[in-house]
Amino acid sequence: MSAHDFASLTHADHGTPLRWWHYTDSFAVAGFRGRDGRKRIAMAVRTGAQCYWHEPLAPLPLYGAADLQARPAAPVLVVQNEVIADGARALFPDHVCIAWAGGCGAVDKADIVPLRGRDVVAWPDDDAGATAMARLQVRLRGWAHHVALIAAPRAWPAPWHGDDPPKLPEAAVETLRRQLREALPDVAADPPSSRAQRGISCGKAHDAPFAGDPSLRSG
Repeated sequence: MSAHDFASLTHADHGTPLRWWHYTDSFAVAGFRGRDGRKRIAMAVRTGAQCYWHEPLAPLPLYGAADLQARPAAPVLVVQNEVIADGARALFPDHVCIAWAGGCGAVDKADIVPLRGRDVVAWPDDDAGATAMARLQVRLRGWAHHVALIAAPRAWPAPWHGDDPPKLPEAAVETLRRQLREALPDVAADPPSSRAQRGISCGKAHDAPFAGDPSLRSG
């Protein structure tokens, strides 16, 4: 099944997507609500004038890769899915908020090239996410400049994985902002702009090989 644009695609099993998240011009993820009430996702690609359902070879682009490229000096907040990333961008505008495609089980497929030399905070919101973020943290060692793993308090009433961006009490938001500052204490002392002057790369896509379809390169 194909269409001339992502918005016109329908899925044989899940029907019409409720929501789209566009990673690049040629890669997007659709969200559905299954008959059992559970959330479903499916990946789609654009080749020439046609869009169709397909999961490309790893590495998969990051959600927010264009923002990473546009803001090379900003610290990076990695969250568990696209919904959380959308909400986090409004709450934490000083950070580039990103996610990877495919859920917790697909973290090893994420393209980490744009995170070269960056200051990264990985932020899970459940146990499966914590396992995935720990794997990401291992992948980023020696590649990112600094990687920290933090966790939101479990007592918070608002989940970070609903259908809409999270709505958190202001006190909770301030707690999160403090956690983010404390997670990267050396950023102010050695900002990316200073590291760039010393020749330390920050997020250049050509600094590492990229496997898979070149048309799906992040950024």
